[in-house]
Amino acid sequence: YSQPATPFIADFVGTSNILQGKVISSKAKQSIVQINGKQIKSTYHTDKKEVNVIIRPENITILSDDTLPSELDVNIFVGEIK
Repeated sequence: YSQPATPFIADFVGTSNILQGKVISSKAKQSIVQINGKQIKSTYHTDKKEVNVIIRPENITILSDDTLPSELDVNIFVGEIK
């Protein structure tokens, strides 16, 4: 279920989002895959040049814009005072 051999099997065993990607680099236990101009890290090594990235809906979390923890270190005014 979590590592299907083909896109057909991935879709057969449950709803999935299948995205085609290009492998940019692949090292010991990590690959960098480019999908629609964006790069993502994968925890799998592959010798393939093109791959399918399969994302299950239950693994997606939608967050609002202000949910990443952050702290303001510096506030610099770069405008003009008249």
